[in-house]
Amino acid sequence: MAWAEKMNQQRYGGYNDWRVPTDAEYKALYDPRRSKRSYARKPVAYPEAFEDGGGEWYWTGEDFYPGIGTSWSLPRAEARKRGSIVAYGFDFRRGNVLRRDIRDSQDDISIRLVRTGSPAAPGMMSQGIAVLKSHDIAPINQALAGFVATCPEHITTYDLGGNTSNSRGIIDRIMASPPRLIVAIGPLAAQVAKTEVRGVPVVFAMVRNPHKSGLEGDNIAGISLDVPIEAQLAMYKALLPALRVIGVVYDPEKTGALVKDAGEVAEKFGLRFLATSVTSQTEVPAVLRSLLGKVDALWMLPDDTVITPESLSFFLLTAFKHNLPVLTISDAFVEAGALAALSADYTDVGRQACQLSREIESGQRHPAQAGIVPPAKVNVAINLQTARQLGLILPPEMVQSASKVYQ
Repeated sequence: MAWAEKMNQQRYGGYNDWRVPTDAEYKALYDPRRSKRSYARKPVAYPEAFEDGGGEWYWTGEDFYPGIGTSWSLPRAEARKRGSIVAYGFDFRRGNVLRRDIRDSQDDISIRLVRTGSPAAPGMMSQGIAVLKSHDIAPINQALAGFVATCPEHITTYDLGGNTSNSRGIIDRIMASPPRLIVAIGPLAAQVAKTEVRGVPVVFAMVRNPHKSGLEGDNIAGISLDVPIEAQLAMYKALLPALRVIGVVYDPEKTGALVKDAGEVAEKFGLRFLATSVTSQTEVPAVLRSLLGKVDALWMLPDDTVITPESLSFFLLTAFKHNLPVLTISDAFVEAGALAALSADYTDVGRQACQLSREIESGQRHPAQAGIVPPAKVNVAINLQTARQLGLILPPEMVQSASKVYQ
């Protein structure tokens, strides 16, 4: 078609072998979940790699030349003389292939160009990287943006949508043409990749406590969201020099290892933890009250037994009422009213995942050797409104160096 010829003359993307796909190739791309949206906001069966907003019909590269007044097909030259060119179009709404007259279908049918890749030898992998996301949410997308900005080579993205109902189907689609490497962003994606992928190295990112999730092995390595305890305690002490005793409520099954590690290094910073455990959400209010009057601050962990949407307000209001600063490892909690947090920079976690991926692909590091890597860049978040309510004057240099300051 003329558009393919034009792109080849321009050597679009550095290539001059662009062509229009066949109907069979479109059928191979058809995703029956129809999770994408066309320019008209209608559900269409684009594959995950396609963006929303495209057409519903696409031209194929195959033409049909009907005879005039007969049922016979004519040679291309004769058909063009008679002005009766008909081409096949593929419908991404229903998966149909139908004949469409070019003269009458200029405005409602789109075109997409492809290239024919070199056939891979048996057992060889394709040249791309597959990215598997747990959810389509801001933190995960920030990490993905950091990865893409650092590793701009061909990437195909797949989204689990927050559940594993179609995880097997997505993995099958990824492995139909095995990528060089799979990058799993988020805990759900990392767990699915660890469980279901064989023969392709996996690099995960945006996962807390990956050791507890079993994200270790010969074929997997990644970037943890967990900021080293020493860095957290150093920041807390610099922010609150008079800090001595920190109270923490935790579920041993969820964050027991983290609390144990914190207790082992606290003395180095002149600190002591008063830790009380719970096994259910109903125990939290009484246990939290038992700490009042005994601690200088509270440490809020991402422990879903202790902190839920319902208990978060109670936790913060109780702390305010007793003039206790809340220190945490999530800036989302700081925005809600905690005093300060030290947390991983999500975009930089994506950059780290790219760097680790390249080291594994090049053979510089084996996944088992690389293991689990802490975040290289961390952000300090401070809530000055909370500091004022608590009557705290924070060191100016800490406020100035903070990545996020909530007024």
